[in-house]
Order: sequence, then structure tokens, then C-alpha cells
Amino acid sequence: MEANLNRWLSYRTVRYAKIENWKIGAIFYALCVVILVYVIYFSIILNKGYQSTDTLVGGTTIKVKGTTSVGNGPLADRVVYDAYDLVMPATEADALFIATSVIHTPNQTRGIWPGADPESEACSSDGDCVAGTLTANGMKLGTCNANGFCDLNTWGPLEDDSSSNALMMEAVKDWTVFVKATIMFPRFDITRNNAKDGLVLGDNLLTVEDMIVRSGYTFDEVKAKGAIILVTIKYDCAVDNGGKDCNPEYLFSRIDVGSSLSPGFNYRYIESGRMPDGTKYRELTKVMGVRFFFQLTGQAGKFDFIALVVTIGSGLAYFGASKLLVDFFLQYFHPSRKAYAQAKHKSVRLKHQHQQEHREQQSQRSFMNSDHQGACVNRPFFVVVVFFFESRALGYLVLR
Repeated sequence: MEANLNRWLSYRTVRYAKIENWKIGAIFYALCVVILVYVIYFSIILNKGYQSTDTLVGGTTIKVKGTTSVGNGPLADRVVYDAYDLVMPATEADALFIATSVIHTPNQTRGIWPGADPESEACSSDGDCVAGTLTANGMKLGTCNANGFCDLNTWGPLEDDSSSNALMMEAVKDWTVFVKATIMFPRFDITRNNAKDGLVLGDNLLTVEDMIVRSGYTFDEVKAKGAIILVTIKYDCAVDNGGKDCNPEYLFSRIDVGSSLSPGFNYRYIESGRMPDGTKYRELTKVMGVRFFFQLTGQAGKFDFIALVVTIGSGLAYFGASKLLVDFFLQYFHPSRKAYAQAKHKSVRLKHQHQQEHREQQSQRSFMNSDHQGACVNRPFFVVVVFFFESRALGYLVLR
């Protein structure tokens, strides 16, 4: 029972073995140099381990200015649009939509109108038009008209959203967009905005075309179907001087392409009214354009002695890994691994050693009481000397 307890509840302490082999030493110190470079370059310099950091909070305010016209006739007959017409909605949190093309379908009234969808409304006889069947445009009435489409109960005439019917807002590309970003780093009590130097073209004042080009596309590529562009305003600042040099970086990326099923951005809206005879009508408008989303991101850093000490302390802990790697190699892969294991590991049974020392003390006492007792001129001094050396031997065995 006692043997099992000694085996299960054993205590292990550190025992050092000096390996006199320059190759092993070179490996160990090479690992230390690698760890030192990692701590200094990556942890402290590259990752700025000497700074305490804070994440920003804030928002954006967007303002758009510009006009455009549609038509090729006399100037007085052309339709002029301004930002109030094409920026919809006029105010939106951290977002902006600008129309680049418009399709109008005026004077739609309820009644019987021919279908237009070749997949769900085309027909060759009345049998193809099951009465009461609903489609994307209306409800079939059970008759097939001469144009090869089912008659529908719906609003008509139906919309023709082909690009040939679209009104292109060409001058929109020259409209200016003022992006005001206001941020705060609460931990450091620092507030900044990107308008401290006024309006700067190419910085906080951008044209629509410039914003699209920065995303990797041209205005002509997006004006017909629209696009969705993410504008990231990134702050990455050192605020040891109060944040005076804390300026943003603008990143633009188009996010509606790639795996998107229907690239671009569009929506429809209606304006209703009544004719002089009381008939209700509506004007259906399909709007294509560029939708911008604005997001603020980034952090501020400031020198902090405690952060530097923590980074250095964490890095010093890595030096223990070099010992573990070298020990692992010596114990399992080195040709002299058995000799290393014998030098590194030793079992000490303190109880048995104590009993042996006790028997040696008894024998020494017997020796002192023997006929040679007279040889000890000063017995007390002899006992003290023996006890001293026995205690040193016991302490040495315990430490070993």
C-alpha cells in the first residue's frame, strides 16, 4: 500500500544536467536568438506591443450637390434633375443612394392588358391561359390575344424595363459628395473629424465618378444597372501628441458582384393621381443607381510602460520553449538519449535513506562506547562534528 502511494503521489523537482556538446549548445542559443528577434520585431515593433489601444466610435454625415438634364431637344424642353430628385432618401444613416438611370411608365390604369413575360404569360391558344392564374404582372383571364400573350387583369400598359427606355443621368458622375466623419477615442478622450482643414477635393470631398473608379470600375459600367459600394474610413493613429496627425484612409470596394445573383441596385416607386373623369392612375418609376455604405473602423495607440512590460514579460516566457525543444530532442532523438535520461532523472526514497542514516548513527554511537572510547579526547566535540557532517549529507541527499 505504501509503495503504491509513493508511486502515485510522487513529487518531481528540477534537476540540472550540464551537456558538454557544442552542437547542442549552438541549437539552444540559436533558438534563443530566434525568440529574441520575434519578441523585439513582431511583438514590440510590428504589433506595437509598447502601446495601449482604444477602438473608435463615431458616425458620418453625407451631403451631395449637383444637377443633370435629360433630353436632346431645345434646352428649355429638357428635364433637369438635382440632388433632391436623385438622392433617395434625402437623409440616411451612414449610407447614400444616387440614381444613375430612370425608367418611367406613365399613366398606368387598372384594366385588361396583354401580358409581356415570355415564360409565364406567352400562349398559342386560350387553353394556355388558365383563368384565375396569377403571374408576376397580374391575373390571367383565360383568353390568348393576337400578340401571343394572355390577357391580364392588371395595371397597364406594362413596364418595359429594357435599357433602351432608360433615361441616363450622365452628369451625375460629376456630382460632389462631402463625407464628414466624426470619431472619438473614449479611453484617451480624443475627438477628431476629417473636416478640420475644410473641404479637400480627393479627401473628404469626392466626385461620384472618383468613388466608383476607386472601387475598380467606371461610371459607364455601373450607370445602367447600378452598384453597391462599401466605403471604409479607416483610422490607425498614434495619439501621443494628442491626435493632431490622426487622419483617415479611404478604402472603396464594390460588394454586389462576384457571387451575387443579380448585380447592381434598383427599386421602384409609384406616384398616384386621378384623371379628369375620376379614373385612378399611377406613374411607375424604376430607379437604378449606386448605393454607398460608409463604415468607420480603426484604433488609436498610445505609449504605455505597463503594456511594454507585459509584452516583454510574455516574450520572455517563450524562452522556456527553447529548453523544452532541446530537452525533447535529447530525450527522444539523440543517439545518447539513454545516458541523458539517466543523468536527468533520479528517484529518491527519503524514508529508506533516513533509516540507513539512523543505522549509521547507531553504529557510530556503539563505536564511541567501545574500547576505543578513550581515543576521543573531547567526546562532546566529536559528537557535534559527526552530527554536523551527517546533517550536511542528509541535506545534500534531499536536494539531489
